[in-house]
Amino acid sequence: MHVLLLRPIPGNDRFGLGPFFRIEPLGLEYIAAALEMTPAAAHQLDIVRRMGLDVSADPAPAQLVVDALVGYSLRGDPSGRVAELIDWTNAANAPVLALDVPSGLDATTGRAANPSVAATATLTLALPKLGLLEAHEVGELYLADISVPPLVYERMGLLVPKLFTEDGLVEVQRQGLFDQIVATLPGATPPAPAPKPKKRG
Repeated sequence: MHVLLLRPIPGNDRFGLGPFFRIEPLGLEYIAAALEMTPAAAHQLDIVRRMGLDVSADPAPAQLVVDALVGYSLRGDPSGRVAELIDWTNAANAPVLALDVPSGLDATTGRAANPSVAATATLTLALPKLGLLEAHEVGELYLADISVPPLVYERMGLLVPKLFTEDGLVEVQRQGLFDQIVATLPGATPPAPAPKPKKRG
């Protein structure tokens, strides 16, 4: 199986290379379309090369495309090489897994830039971003545990319910988990209580 990882733009540091280390023991093969990157990201890319995985500056046909180009660091519409890779992704005959946020999608507002990745599924991290609630570019939505201490959320004024089991991955039902978390934000309007069933007789 060929997995094509589209690396992030400079500034995202290590983000995007982690899946290589988690999936490699399964015996998959990889191709990475790498852009210019920071020293931290370059260090992880060097590890990938020493693992014997193929690295290329140009995308190639794959059975799965992993989008880690932009994430939450979007500033304006994608352009240049990033825009080219987004267009290539959308035209690829393969399912697309977006890491954290589909490239080109605003993580807060859900606005889709031009161009934006239309993902088959999105694996977001820690907590779901508000912009993922209704955007069709997200596809199926999953949430991954990155071991954020509960105290961090408490200091942010968030009362986050226990979300994860031992596998650290849950599928997000949009109008469920989102509502629980958003309702804990300072100044948020509490959700209306469910109507009580009428008594018979």
